[in-house]
Amino acid sequence: MPNAPTSPRNVWENPGPLDLAVVIVSYNTRDILEACLTSVLAETKGIAFRVYVVDNASRDKSADMVRRKFPEVTLRENMENLGFSKANNLVLAGIEARYAMLLNSDTKILPGSHALEAMVAFMDARPEVGALGPKILFEDGTIQLHCARRFPDLWTSFCQLTTLARRFPGNRLTGRYLMSWWDHEDAREVECLLGACMMVRREVLERVGLLDEAFFLGGEDNDWCMRIGRDGWKVFYNPEIAILHIGGASKNQMQEHEGKELHIGYWKYFRKHHGLAYALAWRMMTASLALALIVIYALQMPFRAARRGALKTLVDVYSDILVWCLTGR
Repeated sequence: MPNAPTSPRNVWENPGPLDLAVVIVSYNTRDILEACLTSVLAETKGIAFRVYVVDNASRDKSADMVRRKFPEVTLRENMENLGFSKANNLVLAGIEARYAMLLNSDTKILPGSHALEAMVAFMDARPEVGALGPKILFEDGTIQLHCARRFPDLWTSFCQLTTLARRFPGNRLTGRYLMSWWDHEDAREVECLLGACMMVRREVLERVGLLDEAFFLGGEDNDWCMRIGRDGWKVFYNPEIAILHIGGASKNQMQEHEGKELHIGYWKYFRKHHGLAYALAWRMMTASLALALIVIYALQMPFRAARRGALKTLVDVYSDILVWCLTGR
C-alpha cells in the first residue's frame, strides 16, 4: 500500500497543480535507490513535484528503507516483480502533474545541476516537444550514447552483435544506431531516448497511452518513442541537462544492452512495428551470430587466462540468447 507523505519537502508551497511526477521503479537496489532519492530531493528546487517509488518485490528491504528514510516519498509495494513497464504504469495511469518522468533507481542528479526543473522549463518553452531526455553520463564522465539514438533495425542489430559498431564508432554506417559519429553535445530532435531518464507531457499519456506492458524489461522506450513520434510530437534531446547513470558504469560488460531480456524486447518491438516476417529474420540472424560468438569466445578461453572469467560470462550470455532464439524459453 502507498505510504502517505507527511510534511513533504518534495511538494513545495506552490498551491497549484504539480509540475512533475517522478516515477522510480526499484528491484533489489536499496543502496543506490537511497542515493538516487537523496539527490532528487536535494537538487530539485522551485517546482512542485512528487516522487513515487514502485518496489517490485525486492528482497533487500528497499521498501523498508524508503518508508523509514523518505516519508515524503509515495511508496507502492508490489507482491511480485511486474517488470519495468507495468510498474511504471501503476503510477502513470493516475498522475495529476503536468509532466511525468521515468527515472532509474541507479541514477543521480548532479550537484547544482537543477536538472529536473531545467527539463520542466525546457518543456514549458517548447510545447511541440512530447518527450525530453538529458545527457546521461557514466561515472567516468563519458556519455552513454543510448540516451539519444535511432530506432533499431536489422542492420544496427548486426553491427551491435558483431562489434562493428564499437570498432568503427565514427562511421555513419556502422555507428547508425547510437549515432556514435555525433558527439551528443548539441540539442536536437532524435528518434529515441533512454528510459533511464525520460520526461513526457501528461497530454502524451492521454493521447498516446502508457508504456506497453508486453515489454517486461527492454524495448519499451523504443516502442514509446515510436508511438509518441507517430502522434505528431517531437522527441528531443538536450545535452545542457545532464544526470549520472551509475548502472551504466558496466558499459564494457554485456548485461545492459546485449542480455537475453533486452533481446526479447527487440523481438517484441520488431514484431509490433515491422511485422512477423521481419522479426523472424532478426531472430534467425541473432541466433546465427550468437552461435558464432559462443564458438569464438570459447576457443579463446584456454589461451587467455587473464580474461577467462570475462570470456566465460560472454559465452554464458550468448548461450542464453541462443537458447531463447531457438526455443523461446
